[in-house]
Amino acid sequence: MELDNYIHGVTSSADTDQLDMARINAMKEYKPVAQSGENKFAKFRYETQTDIMAATVPALLNNGLSIRFSPGFHATAGEVMVGRISHPKSKQWISAVVPLIYPHNPKTGEVQHDGQGAETADTYARKRLLRSLTACWVEGAEVVTEQEHDRKMAADAHAEYDGKKKKKSNGAPLIEKIRTAMLMLKGSPEALKEKLAKAEQCCVDGLITEEQLKELQKEFFEND
Repeated sequence: MELDNYIHGVTSSADTDQLDMARINAMKEYKPVAQSGENKFAKFRYETQTDIMAATVPALLNNGLSIRFSPGFHATAGEVMVGRISHPKSKQWISAVVPLIYPHNPKTGEVQHDGQGAETADTYARKRLLRSLTACWVEGAEVVTEQEHDRKMAADAHAEYDGKKKKKSNGAPLIEKIRTAMLMLKGSPEALKEKLAKAEQCCVDGLITEEQLKELQKEFFEND
């Protein structure tokens, strides 16, 4: 589709096949976007405009692509920023539009329309456009397959279970309590087996160790 100022979102040249191929090749050369910015008040890190450009622009240029930004005004959206990624060789392009969002003054609560507010709105808009047009990714957020995710979740679950089991399983007071109860039931094989079953469940729950369970089995059932 051709550029239409009344359409919100992404617009493009009639064809984008060569641009798309060049962008795919550029993506192979991207570096993960670092997060060098820090919000000390809210205690989180974020990617700056420089971080995004450092990770993507060299690869874009290597593959004959360029990006430019132009401020504008939309009849309904108000002030906007237009971003365009272009492939000059084929004259193909894709553009996107985002509104300029001015910050609020933390003391007065009013929209900050001064120079600092304009710079903040401009930077935020450019970051959104860069992420959209380049299809970059933030460091630590690389795509993993569903199988890799499932394997990691299973490994984490086993590690957590093993940790809990090791933490709980000195089991000395409990094993003595179980042993004393079993000594009292030595003349009743069925009751003894029931008590052993409870001991086995304690082992599964990590309350006693496998070695302690084996000692009980050896002491009370070795002649069975």
